[in-house]
Amino acid sequence: MRGYIYPTLQPLFDADKLDREDARNQEQVLEKLLAGRYRYAVSNQWTLDWFNQRLMPAQQLQGVAVLQEQKVGCYVRNDPKVPVQRILRTLLRMKMSGEIDEIIRLYIGKP
Repeated sequence: MRGYIYPTLQPLFDADKLDREDARNQEQVLEKLLAGRYRYAVSNQWTLDWFNQRLMPAQQLQGVAVLQEQKVGCYVRNDPKVPVQRILRTLLRMKMSGEIDEIIRLYIGKP
């Protein structure tokens, strides 16, 4: 994706063993892959899962390797006008109850 750095792949780009063709967003990257513009693309798993929901099983794109994993978090602005502790407690309850995971499943379509 345009502007993103891939530390795992950079040595291969530098050695001309891989070509890089950027796109504006991950969906566009996957559209190009689906159209046959290239054989491989870099995307995150959630975007790939969401993209595949609209495709028939035979058309769905498959992940072949994990380049890196990152934890996902949430930041809340520390501002006296924002009820930070209440928001954080609510997010914690939502995570512990499984509500956040259920919301994510609505978008990626996986159990």
